[in-house]
Parts: sequence; structure tokens; C-alpha cells
Amino acid sequence: MNTTRRASLAAALVLVAVGSVGPSAQQPGTAASTGDITLVPTNHPRVPANSADLWMVPPASSPRTPALTEFASAVKLEVDGSFAKALPILSKPLLADHPLNDYAQYYKGLAQLRIGRPADAMQTFRALSASRPVGYLVEATALSEAEADEALGDFPAAVAIYERLAATRSTAPDDVLLRLGRAAQAGHDNVKAFSAYSRLYFEFPFSDLAGAASAELDRWVNREPIADGGQRYKLELGRAVRLFGARRYTPARMAFEALRGASRDDDELAR
Repeated sequence: MNTTRRASLAAALVLVAVGSVGPSAQQPGTAASTGDITLVPTNHPRVPANSADLWMVPPASSPRTPALTEFASAVKLEVDGSFAKALPILSKPLLADHPLNDYAQYYKGLAQLRIGRPADAMQTFRALSASRPVGYLVEATALSEAEADEALGDFPAAVAIYERLAATRSTAPDDVLLRLGRAAQAGHDNVKAFSAYSRLYFEFPFSDLAGAASAELDRWVNREPIADGGQRYKLELGRAVRLFGARRYTPARMAFEALRGASRDDDELAR
């Protein structure tokens, strides 16, 4: 999910190796002939005396500072929906020069957006983006900036952000495409809207948002009809096959039934 998350996992901290049989047990006519086995210590790193050293992430060496406590309380307020109460806390220079400062700025912008101050939120998110945040904040900040652009009626700016995210790997590409379609449609860019809805519907048939994309496409006046040999027919057939292959039998049956009237060879669909 997080594009900068370290994907490597450390090896086990305590390694236990199988000890080899001692030399005396390998000598013919001695231990091997009598059936006696000599036990020797296994060769492995010593177990730390402090159990905390066994953890990959050791406990914090210092207590939480007052600034971190305030930041945590502000985040809790936002989780509870109290954005107006969180904003004054996050507007303080709580975590300057702290690794969590970018998160403080993000939650500040989110509070501004949620209480109806999209212009301030947009400035906060743009400043945060300019500081080159890392990890999930890259995506979250971009999405929130696009949301602020939409609230301000600047749909082309929002579309540009969604297009950039749709062209990269994101945590929820189906959500990005739905946002892109709706922002483009609100900005009267029907070509981009139709393309986004189509991508969501055909490329993510298992998404919970595919139904919303289908509903939008069904309202399209100039949408290509389902005709045997046509591009839409091929796409719909591919989608039906994917649903069937994933054992989504109910939506797969509906998809095949929608194609049956247009197919010149019903036996092909029956197979």
C-alpha cells in the first residue's frame, strides 16, 4: 500500500541450527558401534538477556513529548469528526523539524477542507506536496488537493491530479478512476469522463465501485451498442469471462445474458 514501505523482512532474531554429531559418534567401532550419541551444544547466536531486544522495533527510548501528545489528540478529534476543534491545535508549529511534521500539515489541510475552507486547504496541500513528502502522504495529499480543487470549482486542475494518479500505482485505483470520471463530467469533459468510467467498469470488474461506473455509462447517449464483433462486445465478453473465472457466478450470468441477444453464435456463449 505504502509506495515507500520497506518490503524486506528481517530474518528471525533467534536462529536454531541442528547440531552435527560429534566426532566420537563418527568414529567407526566407538560411539557408532555401541549406539551411544554424544550431545553437543547447538551453534546459534545467544538469546538476548533483555526480551525487548527480540522485537524488530524496540520500544521508544524517550517518553512522548507534549507536542506529540497534542498532535495525537488532534488526530483523534478528526477521527471523531471534530475538525473544527482539531484545526487550532494543528495550526500551531507543534512538530517543526520532527519526522511527523508532514502528517501534522496533512491533517491541518484536511481539517480546513472539512470545515469548508477549501482555498486554505489547497494552499496547505500544495505546500506539503512541494516539500516532497514520502510514503502514503504523496497519494493522500494529491487526492485531498484534488478534492479542494473540486470544491473551488476548478475541475480541470482536479482532473489533472486524478489523471496523474491513475497513470501510476495507487492504493485504490478504482476510486481514483471514479473520482476522475466525476470531476471530468462536472467540468464538461465528456471524453475523459467516459474513458475513466469505462476503465473502471472493464478493468476492475470485482470492484464495489464498478456498479457506479456502469450506471454512469448506461446514461451515455452515444454509447456504442453491444453488437457481435464490435469493440464493446469484445470488452463485455472479456469482463464476463473474468467474472466467471473468479466464480462470481451471479454477475457473470448477467453479463453473459446481456451478450446473448447480440451474439450470432449462442453456442459460443453457452460454452
